[in-house]
Amino acid sequence: MKKIADLPDFVDGVNSMETDDIKKKILESEGHIYETDNAKEADEELMQTREKARELAKPYRETKGIETAKIQYCLYILESRGVNL
Repeated sequence: MKKIADLPDFVDGVNSMETDDIKKKILESEGHIYETDNAKEADEELMQTREKARELAKPYRETKGIETAKIQYCLYILESRGVNL
């Protein structure tokens, strides 16, 4: 509900609405979310930027994965030798 604190006019308006009007407000907001999601999916620049970010981050993810596997194996060996972890 943090975001709602930034919308005092909305809160006041909804508090004074009839039940049917509140339901209409929900449908209106759901429509806005749907439109926003569609626009986001259609945003070619955003998609290209995400792909570029994935590409640039790949070596970091791979290195982190390798190092994590090394740690897990070392812990496994220590545990198999009876070392309390």
